[in-house]
Amino acid sequence: MKFTNILTLTVLSLSAASAGAWSPDKASLRQLKPAESVGKYQIRPPAGSTVQRKSASDGSRASIWAGAARPDQTRPSFMVFFVSPPPGSKYTLSQVFNILQSVTRHNYSHWTQTPTQQGTVSDLRCLRCYWQGTKIEDGRPQHGFSYLLDDGGKFVQLTSRDADAYQKSTLPLAEAAALTFKKSDAALVSLRHEKE
Repeated sequence: MKFTNILTLTVLSLSAASAGAWSPDKASLRQLKPAESVGKYQIRPPAGSTVQRKSASDGSRASIWAGAARPDQTRPSFMVFFVSPPPGSKYTLSQVFNILQSVTRHNYSHWTQTPTQQGTVSDLRCLRCYWQGTKIEDGRPQHGFSYLLDDGGKFVQLTSRDADAYQKSTLPLAEAAALTFKKSDAALVSLRHEKE
Protein backbone atom coordinates (compact mmCIF):
# COMPACT_ATOMS: atom_id res chain seq x y z
CA MET A 1 0.00 0.00 0.00
CA LYS A 2 1.36 3.42 -0.91
CA PHE A 3 0.77 6.20 1.58
CA THR A 4 1.92 9.07 -0.64
CA ASN A 5 -1.12 8.90 -2.92
CA ILE A 6 -3.76 8.71 -0.20
CA LEU A 7 -3.31 11.89 1.79
CA THR A 8 -6.61 13.58 0.96
CA LEU A 9 -8.89 11.98 3.52
CA THR A 10 -12.04 12.55 5.42
CA VAL A 11 -10.89 12.40 9.03
CA LEU A 12 -12.95 9.99 11.08
CA SER A 13 -14.16 11.07 14.48
CA LEU A 14 -12.58 9.24 17.40
CA SER A 15 -14.63 8.15 20.36
CA ALA A 16 -13.09 7.35 23.71
CA ALA A 17 -16.04 5.04 24.38
CA SER A 18 -15.24 1.36 24.82
CA ALA A 19 -11.60 2.07 25.70
CA GLY A 20 -10.17 -0.94 27.47
CA ALA A 21 -8.64 -4.35 26.92
CA TRP A 22 -10.50 -6.39 24.30
CA SER A 23 -10.36 -10.19 24.44
CA PRO A 24 -12.13 -13.02 22.58
CA ASP A 25 -15.36 -14.62 23.70
CA LYS A 26 -14.39 -17.93 25.31
CA ALA A 27 -17.13 -19.90 23.52
CA SER A 28 -15.80 -18.74 20.13
CA LEU A 29 -12.29 -20.01 20.89
CA ARG A 30 -13.49 -23.59 20.31
CA GLN A 31 -14.23 -22.64 16.68
CA LEU A 32 -10.72 -21.36 15.97
CA LYS A 33 -7.66 -23.19 14.66
CA PRO A 34 -4.57 -23.63 16.83
CA ALA A 35 -2.19 -20.67 16.84
CA GLU A 36 -0.33 -19.94 13.60
CA SER A 37 2.73 -17.75 13.18
CA VAL A 38 2.48 -14.48 11.25
CA GLY A 39 5.93 -12.91 11.40
CA LYS A 40 6.88 -12.33 15.02
CA TYR A 41 3.24 -12.66 16.06
CA GLN A 42 0.70 -15.44 16.30
CA ILE A 43 -3.03 -15.70 15.75
CA ARG A 44 -5.76 -18.33 15.84
CA PRO A 45 -7.66 -18.12 12.52
CA PRO A 46 -11.24 -19.34 12.00
CA ALA A 47 -11.59 -23.13 11.64
CA GLY A 48 -12.16 -24.32 8.09
CA SER A 49 -10.24 -21.45 6.50
CA THR A 50 -7.19 -21.70 4.26
CA VAL A 51 -4.42 -19.11 4.11
CA GLN A 52 -2.67 -17.24 1.32
CA ARG A 53 0.34 -15.04 2.06
CA LYS A 54 1.19 -12.01 -0.07
CA SER A 55 3.82 -9.29 0.03
CA ALA A 56 4.34 -5.98 -1.78
CA SER A 57 7.44 -4.13 -2.93
CA ASP A 58 6.96 -1.48 -0.21
CA GLY A 59 7.41 -4.11 2.53
CA SER A 60 3.71 -4.55 3.33
CA ARG A 61 2.68 -8.17 3.94
CA ALA A 62 -0.68 -9.88 4.29
CA SER A 63 -1.97 -13.25 5.43
CA ILE A 64 -5.52 -13.85 4.19
CA TRP A 65 -7.67 -16.72 5.46
CA ALA A 66 -10.75 -17.56 3.36
CA GLY A 67 -13.58 -19.95 4.04
CA ALA A 68 -14.94 -22.37 1.44
CA ALA A 69 -16.84 -20.86 -1.48
CA ARG A 70 -20.62 -21.11 -1.09
CA PRO A 71 -23.07 -21.94 -3.90
CA ASP A 72 -23.57 -18.19 -4.45
CA GLN A 73 -19.75 -17.82 -4.79
CA THR A 74 -19.42 -15.73 -1.61
CA ARG A 75 -16.93 -16.67 1.11
CA PRO A 76 -15.84 -15.15 4.41
CA SER A 77 -12.36 -13.65 4.60
CA PHE A 78 -10.09 -12.62 7.44
CA MET A 79 -6.83 -10.74 6.93
CA VAL A 80 -3.75 -9.76 8.91
CA PHE A 81 -2.05 -6.88 7.08
CA PHE A 82 1.36 -5.55 8.11
CA VAL A 83 1.42 -1.91 7.03
CA SER A 84 4.76 -0.38 6.04
CA PRO A 85 4.73 3.44 6.04
CA PRO A 86 7.69 5.02 4.25
CA PRO A 87 10.95 5.06 6.27
CA GLY A 88 11.25 8.12 8.48
CA SER A 89 7.52 8.91 8.33
CA LYS A 90 5.71 9.74 11.55
CA TYR A 91 2.19 8.51 10.96
CA THR A 92 -0.03 8.20 14.01
CA LEU A 93 -2.33 5.27 14.73
CA SER A 94 -5.41 7.34 13.85
CA GLN A 95 -3.86 8.61 10.58
CA VAL A 96 -3.05 5.09 9.38
CA PHE A 97 -6.50 3.87 10.47
CA ASN A 98 -8.18 6.67 8.48
CA ILE A 99 -6.08 5.91 5.39
CA LEU A 100 -6.93 2.21 5.47
CA GLN A 101 -10.64 2.88 6.00
CA SER A 102 -10.60 5.34 3.10
CA VAL A 103 -9.06 2.67 0.83
CA THR A 104 -11.73 0.13 1.86
CA ARG A 105 -14.59 2.65 1.57
CA HIS A 106 -13.51 3.45 -2.01
CA ASN A 107 -14.72 -0.02 -3.10
CA TYR A 108 -18.27 0.38 -1.72
CA SER A 109 -21.40 2.44 -2.20
CA HIS A 110 -23.98 3.09 0.55
CA TRP A 111 -21.13 3.02 3.10
CA THR A 112 -21.78 3.45 6.83
CA GLN A 113 -19.50 2.80 9.76
CA THR A 114 -19.62 3.04 13.53
CA PRO A 115 -17.66 5.66 15.46
CA THR A 116 -14.05 4.60 15.95
CA GLN A 117 -13.32 2.98 19.33
CA GLN A 118 -10.03 2.92 21.23
CA GLY A 119 -8.74 -0.03 23.23
CA THR A 120 -6.00 -2.64 23.42
CA VAL A 121 -5.47 -6.13 22.04
CA SER A 122 -2.78 -8.12 23.88
CA ASP A 123 -1.44 -4.87 25.38
CA LEU A 124 -1.08 -3.23 21.95
CA ARG A 125 -2.87 0.11 21.41
CA CYS A 126 -5.72 -0.35 18.98
CA LEU A 127 -8.53 1.38 17.08
CA ARG A 128 -11.53 -0.43 15.64
CA CYS A 129 -14.80 0.14 13.80
CA TYR A 130 -17.57 -1.86 12.19
CA TRP A 131 -18.90 -1.03 8.71
CA GLN A 132 -21.33 -2.03 6.00
CA GLY A 133 -21.72 -1.16 2.34
CA THR A 134 -22.56 -2.45 -1.11
CA LYS A 135 -19.58 -3.79 -3.06
CA ILE A 136 -19.32 -1.75 -6.26
CA GLU A 137 -17.80 -4.68 -8.17
CA ASP A 138 -20.75 -7.09 -7.77
CA GLY A 139 -23.56 -5.13 -6.06
CA ARG A 140 -23.57 -7.41 -3.01
CA PRO A 141 -24.13 -5.90 0.45
CA GLN A 142 -21.29 -6.73 2.85
CA HIS A 143 -20.46 -6.15 6.51
CA GLY A 144 -17.04 -6.03 8.09
CA PHE A 145 -14.80 -4.77 10.84
CA SER A 146 -11.34 -3.29 11.02
CA TYR A 147 -8.84 -3.23 13.90
CA LEU A 148 -5.53 -1.39 13.66
CA LEU A 149 -2.81 -2.16 16.22
CA ASP A 150 0.27 -0.09 16.98
CA ASP A 151 3.38 -2.04 17.98
CA GLY A 152 5.86 0.76 18.58
CA GLY A 153 5.19 2.53 15.28
CA LYS A 154 4.68 -0.71 13.34
CA PHE A 155 1.05 -1.09 12.33
CA VAL A 156 -1.00 -4.27 11.94
CA GLN A 157 -4.52 -4.30 10.50
CA LEU A 158 -6.90 -7.13 11.42
CA THR A 159 -9.95 -7.08 9.20
CA SER A 160 -12.79 -9.29 8.03
CA ARG A 161 -15.76 -9.05 5.71
CA ASP A 162 -18.60 -11.24 4.50
CA ALA A 163 -21.86 -11.07 2.57
CA ASP A 164 -24.88 -9.66 4.39
CA ALA A 165 -26.68 -13.02 4.45
CA TYR A 166 -23.90 -14.76 6.41
CA GLN A 167 -22.14 -12.08 8.46
CA LYS A 168 -24.10 -12.66 11.68
CA SER A 169 -22.42 -16.05 12.09
CA THR A 170 -19.03 -15.48 10.46
CA LEU A 171 -17.98 -12.02 11.67
CA PRO A 172 -18.16 -12.80 15.41
CA LEU A 173 -15.89 -15.79 14.77
CA ALA A 174 -13.47 -13.68 12.73
CA GLU A 175 -13.47 -11.04 15.44
CA ALA A 176 -12.64 -13.69 18.05
CA ALA A 177 -9.71 -14.68 15.81
CA ALA A 178 -8.57 -11.05 15.63
CA LEU A 179 -8.63 -10.80 19.41
CA THR A 180 -6.21 -13.74 19.74
CA PHE A 181 -3.48 -11.74 17.95
CA LYS A 182 -0.35 -11.41 20.08
CA LYS A 183 3.42 -11.38 19.97
CA SER A 184 4.85 -14.87 19.67
CA ASP A 185 6.49 -16.39 22.73
CA ALA A 186 9.91 -16.23 20.98
CA ALA A 187 9.41 -12.50 20.30
CA LEU A 188 8.50 -11.88 23.96
CA VAL A 189 11.59 -13.75 25.17
CA SER A 190 13.75 -11.69 22.79
CA LEU A 191 12.12 -8.46 24.01
CA ARG A 192 12.78 -9.39 27.66
CA HIS A 193 16.47 -10.01 26.88
CA GLU A 194 16.74 -6.62 25.15
CA LYS A 195 15.42 -4.89 28.28
CA GLU A 196 17.81 -6.72 30.66
